[in-house]
Amino acid sequence: MVEGRLDPAVDVSELLTINLVDPDLGDELRVVLASIYATRVASEAQAQEAAEQDGKRKKNEPKIELPPEPRLAGPDADPLTRARSELALAYWQFLTLPAERRAELLAQHAEHQAMIAQNREAKTRAEARLVRLSNQAKWFKGLIEGDLDVAVDPVPLLRLDLSKPNELATDDRLARALGYGELEPTSAAPGPDQPQTDPKPDQPQPDQPSETAPSDVEPSDVEPSERPDPTKPWEPSEALAAATAAAEADLDAQRLRFLALSTDERRALLDLHAKRQREADQAKAAAESLAAAEELVPEVEADLNLAEDKAEKAKRERMAAQEAASQARSEALRRIAEERARLLGVKEAHAIYEVELAKRAKDTLAAHEVALEWDRRVTELALESPTDSREANSDGMYSDLREALGDARDRLRDTLKLIANSDSGVAPVGEPLAGLPQDVDRSDLSELRAELEASEAALREIEREALWESAHSGRDDIVMLNRARLTLLDLGSSDLRSRMTGFGQDGVEQVKREIDQIGLELRYRIQALPRLARGLFAQLESSPLPLIFSAIKLGFLLLLFRYWRRRAEPTLDRMRDGFLAREEGNPRINAALALGVWYFSRIRKPLELLLLFGVMYRIVPTDSEMLELEVAWLVILWLLLGSAVILLVDAVAAHENLVHGRASNVTARLRIKSLRLVGLTIVWTGLVLSLTEQIVGLGAIHKWVGTLVWIAAIPILLVLIRWWREHAFRRFKDDPDMPDNALVRWIRANTTGWTSFPTAAIAGGYLFGRGLMRWLLRRATALEATRRLLAWMFRREVARQATARREDEQPVRPLAPRDYAKLDPGKIVEVEQLSPDMEAIASDILDEITELVVAHRGTLSAVIGERGSGKSMFLRRLEAAFIREAQDFAQAPDADADASEDAEAGEDADASEDADADANTDAADKAAKARRHAEFGRLTIRRIQCPTGGFTQLQRAIAKSVGLDPDTPAKRLIAALAEQTPLVFLIDDVHRLVRPAIGGLEGLDRFTDFAREVGGDASWVATIGAAAWQYVSRSRGERVFFDQVLKLPRWNEQQIGELIRARSEAAALDPSFDEIVIPRQYDVTTTPTRPALGRASEAGDEGGEASEVSEFSGRPTDRERAEVGFYRILWDHAKGNPAVALHFWRESLCVVSSAEGASEVKVRLFTEPPAAALDEVSATLHFVLRGVVQLGIASPEDLVACTQLPPADVSDALRFAVARGWVDRVGKRGDRFCVTWHWYRAITDMLRRQHLLEI
Repeated sequence: MVEGRLDPAVDVSELLTINLVDPDLGDELRVVLASIYATRVASEAQAQEAAEQDGKRKKNEPKIELPPEPRLAGPDADPLTRARSELALAYWQFLTLPAERRAELLAQHAEHQAMIAQNREAKTRAEARLVRLSNQAKWFKGLIEGDLDVAVDPVPLLRLDLSKPNELATDDRLARALGYGELEPTSAAPGPDQPQTDPKPDQPQPDQPSETAPSDVEPSDVEPSERPDPTKPWEPSEALAAATAAAEADLDAQRLRFLALSTDERRALLDLHAKRQREADQAKAAAESLAAAEELVPEVEADLNLAEDKAEKAKRERMAAQEAASQARSEALRRIAEERARLLGVKEAHAIYEVELAKRAKDTLAAHEVALEWDRRVTELALESPTDSREANSDGMYSDLREALGDARDRLRDTLKLIANSDSGVAPVGEPLAGLPQDVDRSDLSELRAELEASEAALREIEREALWESAHSGRDDIVMLNRARLTLLDLGSSDLRSRMTGFGQDGVEQVKREIDQIGLELRYRIQALPRLARGLFAQLESSPLPLIFSAIKLGFLLLLFRYWRRRAEPTLDRMRDGFLAREEGNPRINAALALGVWYFSRIRKPLELLLLFGVMYRIVPTDSEMLELEVAWLVILWLLLGSAVILLVDAVAAHENLVHGRASNVTARLRIKSLRLVGLTIVWTGLVLSLTEQIVGLGAIHKWVGTLVWIAAIPILLVLIRWWREHAFRRFKDDPDMPDNALVRWIRANTTGWTSFPTAAIAGGYLFGRGLMRWLLRRATALEATRRLLAWMFRREVARQATARREDEQPVRPLAPRDYAKLDPGKIVEVEQLSPDMEAIASDILDEITELVVAHRGTLSAVIGERGSGKSMFLRRLEAAFIREAQDFAQAPDADADASEDAEAGEDADASEDADADANTDAADKAAKARRHAEFGRLTIRRIQCPTGGFTQLQRAIAKSVGLDPDTPAKRLIAALAEQTPLVFLIDDVHRLVRPAIGGLEGLDRFTDFAREVGGDASWVATIGAAAWQYVSRSRGERVFFDQVLKLPRWNEQQIGELIRARSEAAALDPSFDEIVIPRQYDVTTTPTRPALGRASEAGDEGGEASEVSEFSGRPTDRERAEVGFYRILWDHAKGNPAVALHFWRESLCVVSSAEGASEVKVRLFTEPPAAALDEVSATLHFVLRGVVQLGIASPEDLVACTQLPPADVSDALRFAVARGWVDRVGKRGDRFCVTWHWYRAITDMLRRQHLLEI
């Protein structure tokens, strides 16, 4: 240790520990300690002397000398003495060192020990990692090849932590795994200064073998044992590093091999391993059951031997009694002896019967062992890999197993016969002996008789329990053997399955066997019912509280069910009416919720019963699963769910007929009748399949039922054809929508005679397919893409028809200029002339703005919409809405007083009445609102058209609108507006303040600053074009201009049609649609007035006493079809823009003169502008057109600023566009330009295709 060569394995504490009572040390220890002390004192004195100045020391003065070190024993000393002297010298040498040196030596030795421990741990980790990598590679290979040990859980094996420094993501492993070369191998285990990886994710999980399991690589083979160097960190040997690298490469190769598989293949491997694990568990359970059964054999044999001994003993006693009876001295004694012999004979019979019962128990146990053996063999066979030999073994075992199953059925049948037979095999004791004198001693006879009576009662109980135990065991054996049979059937060849489940001799025999098994199962369950009842009564007597609680729950459930049944119909009616009358939320969602409530009301009864029985099934207390309850629940589930599905299909059909005007009582009755027939057939088929699967599994009966149901469908189909034949023929005869093709004509010609039956079948299939296609088409029309596709198809068909009519076309002339002008898209009608459907357009946006303006003062709102989307009309409607609000608030003081009186009166009323409570709440809200906005009744509304020329012109218009001079300065105008009563300014076309150029937002900024400076009670609503708003939103980003920004939606085809009808009626035009024919195969038009979902319609549809309604009475006419189809064409071309649609509507009208001289306005397909001409022009013209669209009304100067083009190029582009009719001159002097309605949509589509504009 002093020289630094001490083995780190030596413990210094033990080395320097000395026992003071050690007799071997003796006085030597004291001498050594004294010498050590003297040496230390001398050393200190010597050091002190050396610290003094050398000049003070006298010449020739003797120095202080250290005491001599302990002497070693001489060569003649014995080894023990010499060793003690050497130990004393070693102690002296160490302990005479300075304290700092001793501490340094001890710390150095401790560091060596720590380094040795760290190196040993690193080596252990490296060796364990080698074993782990080898095992993981072997397990991965086994998983891929399908022979992985079932004890291994593959889930942790498939987890890869790429954050580890020595995992697959490292350079060397990744390059080696992907085949890109071999890098320098890294150390298999990190050094002490390197980060240690967490071994926990790679450690074995509880369900997989230990990583120290035997592997192909042993650490001892690659890491030779040698003395570690305590001064250096441990590094793996070349053999260990090479073995680790090889294990890593093998593991990575297996991982990549697994990743190369498809997702389905990987999932299949995991499923296969899981299946093998389940089969292994089953095999283990079967082996445990077999072992448990084998353990019972000695016990049963012991009982049998005991019973035989008792029988033999009873026989000897009986023979002795008979001998005694023959030697009796008197008649009384002889009769007593004979009675004793008879009773001993009964005792012998009891003992013999007890032997028989023991043999029966042994036979039952033996039969159960046979079943367990078969189950084990089949499970082991299932664990084998799928090969031809396994199929052959399965085929060979199947017949033997079926015979064993037949024997089990016979044993159960005999047992059930014995249980059903009331006669017992226990010999009765008989009547007591009578007629003997009183002085005869009969005490022994009475004791024997009492013993036999107790034995008879015990044997009868044992007999009953043994029979039921045999029945239980036999039934379990049948279930086990049948499950094994089905497993063999799946493992066997396809020939075996076809023979055993087909309609041949083997299949018929197998069906008989399964029917026999079903009969035995039912017989067993029926005979077990009394025993089950006795068990329930016994359970009730022992613990009645659970049953009482269940009865309380059941009673509460029945009361709740009865309460709901009495109030369900009015509750659902109120819910449906509430959703229909609800104004909040999305109308589509409200309508869908109302329809859902209506559907539920049609199918609720079976669902309510199903819920009731389901809860009852959960409430019933059972200690174990009872097949009786499971079968009952299965029957209830199939019947009620089938009934609910039938009612749901009928409700869907009824709703379609009600909505589309095709309701008919005859059709409704036929429909529900047919649905019940088909539904009950499906329900009973499914019920039989489920019951057979529950009892005998997926065997021959299940296969037969699944096959025969299709054969049974033929007579059902014939019955349906007979029911629907007259209705189908009437549809083909009376339906005006029926196309006139060869098939329809053939059906109409074969409605009588023997051919009418196949004709009716074809007609029914045709009607069903046609109805299904129309139903799908109606569902698809809810999508805008589908409606546009239909519009495109309509347009093609109408264009084709127009081309075909050109040869015999009558002379036409355009619409009169005055009528043409009446349909001008720029003309705005009065708000009072709008229909209710027109007023509903964008009503939610209008209500939102109105609510914000009424609730808050000084708001700034923006309404965004493209040109022609109805912004000006929207402001007019908004003005009318504000006027109505102001008129309502003008009566606020009276309303306030009324509301206060109502509130005070409501406080004295009964608070429990719901109606009074609602009235009080409404009155309080109304009073608070009236007090808060009483000044709103003095509201002033100003609607202004934003002029061209910037914000200065808009300011002049604002001043003029409030009665001031147009040249009023801004400060005076702001002060005047702030002093006036509450104001609302409705400013149209504010996009005229925006120029898409540098500094182009100055006018809009000045407008918003002006509105903020006015403040107070002045609110502002501005309409902005969508093209200009796109520039504003992209320029300002997230910076907010307005308090709310609302976008006007595009109009749908119904709204556009309503606009066209209203404008045509106002222009006194009633055009003819005779030349517009909509293809009926794509037509889903319904009548404008649809029957409501009222109770009268429902009653009629359900087959009540309502009058008969023709299913063709509510069909739309050809004109209505053509009109709606043409409106859809206009909607598609205009892309929801009402002004563009109205323009092309007037372009579609022409005047046709007949031969008699009469004139008629007809509708013909309009001519679309050639959009290809727009794509062929230069980019300069594209930029100019974009500027015109963004500005709305543009001047050449504005376009030069927006496009940054030379003025000459802009002038040439405008001249070219005017000449082509793309833009038109507007203004008093004709110095401004706007896009014409005829080319508006074509130009915006072109700009969208060129990615120049997105609106």
